[in-house]
Amino acid sequence: MLDTNSSRSPTKPRGYAAQSPSLGNRGVSAPDGVGRAPDKAPLKKHGRWWMLRQARKITQRKSMRCCGLYAHPDENAVSIVRSGKKGDELAVRGVLRCGSMICPVCSHGKQVERLGQVQRASKKLIEKGYTALFLTLTIPHKREDDLGFLLDGLQRAWRLTFSGRAGKLQKERGLKHYLRCLDLTHGQNGFHPHYHAILFFDHILTDDDLFWFEMEIRHRWGRAIEKTTGKALVSRGVRFDYPEEGDVGAVSTYAMKLQALTGAGMEALLSQTKEGKDGGRTIWEILRDYGRKGEARDAAIWRDMENGTHRRRWVVASKGFLEFGEEDEDDQDEEQEEAEPLLKLSAVFWRALCCREMEGRLFDAVLEVTEGRVTEDWLILSRMAALSLTSARMTCSDWILELSRFP
Repeated sequence: MLDTNSSRSPTKPRGYAAQSPSLGNRGVSAPDGVGRAPDKAPLKKHGRWWMLRQARKITQRKSMRCCGLYAHPDENAVSIVRSGKKGDELAVRGVLRCGSMICPVCSHGKQVERLGQVQRASKKLIEKGYTALFLTLTIPHKREDDLGFLLDGLQRAWRLTFSGRAGKLQKERGLKHYLRCLDLTHGQNGFHPHYHAILFFDHILTDDDLFWFEMEIRHRWGRAIEKTTGKALVSRGVRFDYPEEGDVGAVSTYAMKLQALTGAGMEALLSQTKEGKDGGRTIWEILRDYGRKGEARDAAIWRDMENGTHRRRWVVASKGFLEFGEEDEDDQDEEQEEAEPLLKLSAVFWRALCCREMEGRLFDAVLEVTEGRVTEDWLILSRMAALSLTSARMTCSDWILELSRFP
């Protein structure tokens, strides 16, 4: 028997999905001073490096503490280049990276790289006549729950719902591909991990198909959560959203909101621009709050998140899905062309800039020059950068001393 104890009317699947109540996945609003983020003013375009600086202070991973500080052995210098589709962002080439999905800099690069691939794959499937469903799956949680325990329960529940006998049944009903991303927030009720997914069916689904599929997923997910965690799932633990048939734009937009990357992510592929709701905070907001206030509580929450997500997969796609998003050879050749460096500097000088927390001033100066405005910072820093390439005797300590005299 399917569990039909749902708070929503089972008459018109396409209509009532838009009117369904929120999952409440951010927890109740926290009282003042508890789990509440300060003002959420947008960071500058190089704010990811500021966030990485904060992560280095509290991380327990050596790879992240060294991320972006040291030059790659095969590189002679560090380069500042243009990045982004519009070329209005900056990237640092020639430095060693940690590659972590909770690193503000590394996760951004992975998310941007995967974003186009996911959107192209989604567009091709919709144009072939596939139907897409948007699915959100959550898990009951309390403040005292360990994040690792919640993530284990979430992963096992997914396996019980979409693999084995259940998976064969879904394939018989036309479920061919999916993209699943982990989203993670922290609020008054502790960590709240949940999945966002896009399900692709190889035919047009009728209202009856949608209704019975949703009832089955609700039933299976509830049983799986109770089996893996011992907790009862409320009716809000599963949510479906139905885009219009053939609406490529809606599917591409939702795919863009899925992560990972990030993390990253995560409901948003570029999750560093996402902000929590109802008192909940994303991992990036926790990191920003620590940088602004320096509270030990935020550092402890970040370390718990870091331990709980170690070796976890943030983005999972069905076999063959991402192959639809592979670019043509002509597009690949265009992307392989390296961008012309805007500024080159020695690895020692770059490390000294990071130690003095002046990489932001360097980025600002470079951005100003690209817009045709030469600042005093650019005149001084560009001269020092050129000098660093020829002054092999200058150590990091020497450059730090020179930068300490910077006005």
